[in-house]
Amino acid sequence: KHWTSKLGLRTALLACALPVLSISVMASAQPANGAPILPGVPNQADPLQAALQALSRGELDTARAQFQALREVNPRAPQPYLGLADVELRKNNAEGAGKVLDEAIAAIPDSAGLYTARGRISSALRKSDESEKFYRKAMELQPKSVSIMIDFADSLASFNKLDLATDLYRGATTLEKDNPAPWFGLGLAQARAGRTDEAVAALATAQRLSPSNPMPSVSSAQVQARAGRLSEALLSTDNALKIQPVFLPARIARGEIMLALRRPADAVVEFETALKQEPKLVPALLGLGMAHQANKADDKAESPYRRALEVDPKNIIAMNNLASSLAARKVKLDEAISLARTASAAVPSEPALRDTLGWALRQKGDANGAVAELEQVVKARPVAEFYFHLGQARADLGQKDTAMLAYREALKIDPAYAPALDAVKAMTTPAPAPAPAPAAAPRKN
Repeated sequence: KHWTSKLGLRTALLACALPVLSISVMASAQPANGAPILPGVPNQADPLQAALQALSRGELDTARAQFQALREVNPRAPQPYLGLADVELRKNNAEGAGKVLDEAIAAIPDSAGLYTARGRISSALRKSDESEKFYRKAMELQPKSVSIMIDFADSLASFNKLDLATDLYRGATTLEKDNPAPWFGLGLAQARAGRTDEAVAALATAQRLSPSNPMPSVSSAQVQARAGRLSEALLSTDNALKIQPVFLPARIARGEIMLALRRPADAVVEFETALKQEPKLVPALLGLGMAHQANKADDKAESPYRRALEVDPKNIIAMNNLASSLAARKVKLDEAISLARTASAAVPSEPALRDTLGWALRQKGDANGAVAELEQVVKARPVAEFYFHLGQARADLGQKDTAMLAYREALKIDPAYAPALDAVKAMTTPAPAPAPAPAAAPRKN
């Protein structure tokens, strides 16, 4: 029992969305056609480069002071504002970055780049209408800018405005037929909309236009796997690894597909191969733990989950699955319960995490605590597995009638759910009659 939460596609979509949260100061800072960056100021390239270098080294206070000085020299130059916004982002202050860009737009109201950056910030803050307003202003200023169209479409897709996003991606492909980026975005948007064939076709075009980049094939694999087309997904990962044999996302995707194919031993090989290249890669560590659990080797699963938590102490999947692994072996149950409680409290909207807590409590012998948790789980998500777990906990308390009700609810949801079928059969099959006592031997006179 472990929680995967469809990691593959989510990872691909998140990777696609990450650039939306970034303001590329370096790109914005390059002068066009050799023009000076800050007109009329001698040797001004050196201060800007110094500020950028301080930013890249993480010297945020120094970078801020240098960008502020540059802004004072020329308040109509966008680069210092972008730099200051980047400083705020690196300090995890997206609101502050937005205020900097608002000042920039007031000073330079005709800069499409500033409106685009401001749209990114609003998107990061999950302000859909505000983000759309800034992007539309940017497109008003530069209606044929493919980069702005793609940025805008990425933002719309992140808010599940998939039809609008699709239209923008398609428009970008019309303007730049040989640019793979809008095809890639289009493929991911189609995947989110559940249009698998269209998604795969768009990603195939992106792959054709960028033959040295394996990511479109990896994304195709994830889309195909999500649709249950596992053989096709494996072929897509094969293609990605032909392009780049050590491409870790392809290896991770391949391991997840092996798990879906119920080939955990092969999944172990894939994840271990990835970890030889990058020993602290959390998705590979999680995958390896899941593969060991699927292979009924919970003792081997403990180590990769602990290694994942060393790298990312707040990783919810690692917490949950480590708790599950410990509970399965009935070892370190206090730790298992603590991990499960922490994970469940962190994401209270996910009943699967609370189910793990109920199971760990049952393994510790706290059937009352388990029932209390599992009754809430089935209210939140009435699925066969969770009703079965509730029935088990009630049976531990000797509550045969309510246990049977839980098992029957499981079978209403999934009439072929084998664990519940077995439990009902065990409870309804009469116990065999005791064997008759052997006849007494006749007495000898």
